[in-house]
Amino acid sequence: MKDYHIGILTIATGKYIKFLPKLYASINHNFLVDNKITCYLFTDDIDAAKALVPSTRLSHEYFHIERHGFPGDTLYRYRHFSTLDERIAKKPDFLFYSDADMFVVSKVGAEVIPTEKVGLTATAHPGFYLYRTPQHPLGTPEDRPESKAYVDPRRYRPYYVAGGFNGGAYEAFIKMSKEISANIDDDYSRGIIAVWHDESHLNEYVTRPENLQNLKIMTPSYCFAEYNNPREVGYPPKIVALDKNHDEVRS
Repeated sequence: MKDYHIGILTIATGKYIKFLPKLYASINHNFLVDNKITCYLFTDDIDAAKALVPSTRLSHEYFHIERHGFPGDTLYRYRHFSTLDERIAKKPDFLFYSDADMFVVSKVGAEVIPTEKVGLTATAHPGFYLYRTPQHPLGTPEDRPESKAYVDPRRYRPYYVAGGFNGGAYEAFIKMSKEISANIDDDYSRGIIAVWHDESHLNEYVTRPENLQNLKIMTPSYCFAEYNNPREVGYPPKIVALDKNHDEVRS
């Protein structure tokens, strides 16, 4: 595989910074290890975050953001990402977003790189990959037509994708971030928040026909729920979403 410059985007506000040592150590050992990696961290406490980041081959850049709590911290993540052009001097070839509470448990390589320079990468949601129901055969996209995240039930969608791990070619990812951010702001100005916040807008964007043709969809191995048993679900963990008390870490 070509030696790329990879950017890793993460948001860690409040108690979420406690997950950073495990996340970054696992990226160092297992994620695109033959490539240069710069980690871009958006946090409300840069000093505290720096104190927790382990010394590895990775380079790090820190950007201060205000904490909004839940759901604001997740809802506005693409707003932060859309400003990256103004914040960094050297643009990476590819950007990947990872939740702070993720852990890369085995080698992740070129399979996550989109085949097209304009391409994006998304991950099939583990909650709907094998256990689809008649009521929700492809997840729970936004079903209110007045929302910018609305997905017409007649739209072809191979999977409902998870918000925890996604990425793409730099320009394609920034373009997506800017549009999702604008759509979220438009919704909010009219008193609307999509059912699953930024994840709803992500699903609307990546499954548009013009984007779907350049979309690489990973199995839930790349957003593996820690409580799942690999033998039962039939696919191995690659990137694990750690179990946690949501109310505790959001407080």
